[in-house]
Amino acid sequence: MGRKKGQRKPDEEMRRTAGDLIQVAIEVFMKMHGVDRKTTQRWITSAAVTAAKWKTPKSR
Repeated sequence: MGRKKGQRKPDEEMRRTAGDLIQVAIEVFMKMHGVDRKTTQRWITSAAVTAAKWKTPKSR
């Protein structure tokens, strides 16, 4: 089955969805903690990096 004309590729759709989720997370974090966008982005980036490290198996 092919995609309909104008339909996005799956990777593009997933990237858009992830971007939308991040924007919502940023807005909610800013409201919850009363901080600016730059501070919020640093906290979320730090949390994402930390979570990725926890999930990554250690190399031997």
